[in-house]
Amino acid sequence: MKTSLRACFALLVAGALFASSPISALAQDVDKPVEQVSLTTEEGVDVLAALKEAGQYSKLIAALEKTGIARQLESATAFTLFAPTDSAFDKATSFNSMSMEEMTEVLRGHLVMETIPSEKATDMETVLLANGGEAKIVSESGKTMIGEATIVTPDIMSTNGVIHGIDTVLKPAAKKSDEDNNRR
Repeated sequence: MKTSLRACFALLVAGALFASSPISALAQDVDKPVEQVSLTTEEGVDVLAALKEAGQYSKLIAALEKTGIARQLESATAFTLFAPTDSAFDKATSFNSMSMEEMTEVLRGHLVMETIPSEKATDMETVLLANGGEAKIVSESGKTMIGEATIVTPDIMSTNGVIHGIDTVLKPAAKKSDEDNNRR
């Protein structure tokens, strides 16, 4: 368990090194549907408190706490969390049967080690995830998607990052180095 948490923390720290490189971000369409309303929390609220305040992320909070990622997020700065709603977790029936290592990997696939508000994303196509994978960002027909998930609540701002609520738990993407090795 300690080794797994150390490895997870080391990867989160390594992900922070990517923050200075061009990392793709969320594309946000100007004409967003009514359900995509921005929510800004009160000043001084960290990401976990913002998730609790938003009210539809209790299953994500429990998973972040179970894997130890919650503690890491409390001290982290400048990150983006693509946060599956409780109903997204209800659809992801296999999530609860995952090992701790698999669960940690999936959750790290929802983090980008850079703060990316939706207005910053107009020129972005992909994001580099904290688990080493990449996810495509597509914005069309009034909705923005990351991978297979639709962003339903963009720009939940906090003191240490930004949250974008999504309707699906993201599947682990192939890591960039794995894709490079497969091409050789």
